[in-house]
Amino acid sequence: MMEVVNTQVKHRERFRPFAPSCLEEKQTEYFDIPCNSPFMLMACKVKEEYKEKIPAITHIDGSSRLQSVNASQNKEYYDLIQEFGNLSGVYVLLNTSFNDNGEPIVENYQDALLSFVRTGLQYLYVEGYLIERPTKERCDELKLELAKEVENQVNAKYNEISSNFCDLNKYKRIENDLNRFRFIEIFQSLRINLRRSLNLKFNENSGSFLIKSIKKIMNAIVVSAKRSQWKVIRFFAKIIAYSNYTIYLFLRRR
Repeated sequence: MMEVVNTQVKHRERFRPFAPSCLEEKQTEYFDIPCNSPFMLMACKVKEEYKEKIPAITHIDGSSRLQSVNASQNKEYYDLIQEFGNLSGVYVLLNTSFNDNGEPIVENYQDALLSFVRTGLQYLYVEGYLIERPTKERCDELKLELAKEVENQVNAKYNEISSNFCDLNKYKRIENDLNRFRFIEIFQSLRINLRRSLNLKFNENSGSFLIKSIKKIMNAIVVSAKRSQWKVIRFFAKIIAYSNYTIYLFLRRR
């Protein structure tokens, strides 16, 4: 049973065991546990005489993560385990989360039906209704229909939640502005302007003494950026030259 559920329903490794659900009043018959465990918070040992009878819920080390069930918790589930025990003599059922590998646990009817038709389950019981697996053709149709329905519900819920936390129109405007630019265009613009900055040469004979000195320094930086034998000097000189060129364009526009 463990291999069938792992390969046909859960689609996970064959060796992974499942948890047991057992009637609360019979749990000590099958498991070595000192108290009730309705929330599956404890691992316990399966009693030696039952390891071969309930192998699907017994780990390789003989342990198991028990869920004890009483009638006040879930009357229908309790009655199901009771009836199975009456028929088989074992008052234990295999218990696992209702989801496929990589999927969250089902949350509503659509999730349950979608997981039902996607996996190898033969029957689905939901709130008093027992559903038998339809034909393969109908399953394929339901997969598409339900997947689209679930996607629409998720998108609607996402938009509803998002609208309560932020201005979506503002972010869409930002997104549209960003989409106008491409990194390749930015790099091309930087490359062109850098080339222009390295070709820029100032007339050192015009202007006041201070202006002449500044022009000489800027020309020297360009020469260092182009001809220095040290790569690190060329690198920083190019940065300064590009910055100077940016300032030069700004002053010209003014």
